Amino acid sequence: MKTLVLWLKKVNLQRWTMLVTVSIASSLLAPYAMAQQTEKAIKVRLGIASKDSAFSAALVAQETGIAMKHGLEIDFVNMAPPTIPAALIAGDLEFAAPAQTVARAAIQGLPVKTVAIMMDRPNYTLLADKSIQTVNDLRGMTIVTGAKTSQPGSILLELLEGLRINPKDVKILWTADPPLRRTLLFRRDAQAGLFNLDIAFKIQRQDANVHILIPAEKMPQTPFAGLSVSKKFLDSKPDVVERMIRAHLEANQFIKSKPKESQAIFARLFELTPAESHQLWELLVLAIVPDGLMKDDLIKVELLQDARSLGRPDLTEAQVRAAFDMRITEKAARDMNLLRR
Repeated sequence: MKTLVLWLKKVNLQRWTMLVTVSIASSLLAPYAMAQQTEKAIKVRLGIASKDSAFSAALVAQETGIAMKHGLEIDFVNMAPPTIPAALIAGDLEFAAPAQTVARAAIQGLPVKTVAIMMDRPNYTLLADKSIQTVNDLRGMTIVTGAKTSQPGSILLELLEGLRINPKDVKILWTADPPLRRTLLFRRDAQAGLFNLDIAFKIQRQDANVHILIPAEKMPQTPFAGLSVSKKFLDSKPDVVERMIRAHLEANQFIKSKPKESQAIFARLFELTPAESHQLWELLVLAIVPDGLMKDDLIKVELLQDARSLGRPDLTEAQVRAAFDMRITEKAARDMNLLRR
């Protein structure tokens, strides 16, 4: 009996020791487990002008779980584009999608960089009152667009130049507020305006007296949408930057290779009909830059647009190139076999 009691005490002691050991181990591993969970879902704030098709790569990455696969949760923050560079520098955003706006801020000396480009042409259309039937009818009219240094602002100027319309022959309303642009068109404070295709579809449903005067396919080439960061974030968190870039590149491949799934996402996010979603998908597929890189042709386009937008006729190609840092994007694209020849 004494032997049995001693044996039971020994067993209980072993069980107690095991429980304590497991408890201590759990306590020690808890921070690691939490770190692993955090690593799987690092929350990053992405500054955008509005939740529209210009930022399809980011939206698809979040909707499909591609972002989570790369350990990210994207928090979309609607901001007026001119305020985005300062928000990056202040640490109020980790990333920004209006690539040209940030690149121009870098040219002007702010410590920010554009690290990737998602598309090489805009998905803007020029909507106009139906009384405006030809581009020549635009003369003397009021056109609403984005801020002067924003993508829609510079695209409108280049569009007018291509149409051989002097900007002085029209009145341009510059506004960084996308909803205000729609309101100005609805009230006919502007008779025409530059809008993303998905927004243009919805405006036409609300106002039967507007039509697409110039479709997106005829818009000038431009680096459109992308990823930008502060130099501080790029230097301190290159791993997070690479994850975000990879998620965007993979999302663009998803859009190209899975038309039905992509169109279903567009229909739900942008409140589009199946036909509208299909038309949007066709446009985006043609515009996607698979490796996210600025090639020489886009640099030359950027130089011309920046010089015009910033009023810097002396701007050099070297100054424009310095606004972009695509080393991480090039590495990611190479690893993903997406580099263009």
